[in-house]
Amino acid sequence: MQEKKIPLQIPAVLDKYQSFSKGDIKLQFLTRENLNADELLQMIKMQNKPGYLTFNVEQIEAVDLLPIIGKKIDKSKYEGKTPSQRLRSVFYLIWNKLPNPKDHFDIFYDRKMNDLIEYYKEKLSGMDE
Repeated sequence: MQEKKIPLQIPAVLDKYQSFSKGDIKLQFLTRENLNADELLQMIKMQNKPGYLTFNVEQIEAVDLLPIIGKKIDKSKYEGKTPSQRLRSVFYLIWNKLPNPKDHFDIFYDRKMNDLIEYYKEKLSGMDE
């Protein structure tokens, strides 16, 4: 049986990068976080192994990864989200219920946001009269 790999998320700063002639890029991250022994061991086990890096300037929540991993949203996890995060989640639920969505969620989301913006711009222009 294969050991389940748990992702490690720690606060970090992208300190520097270096590009190479082959097209490779070296990224260096720094953290001031005090890692416990299990986290350090997990990092050591990942050394020199191919993997995937996800980086954001804000803490990454499960909902942020849904477009990548394609999981359904658990509504109970949205307590304490910002209004824009809640709206994005609602758009995702709508997109997920479409029988055959023709576009990737990010395209659907952009379209819905543009529709919403245009709706309120029209309302705003009607208030000037």
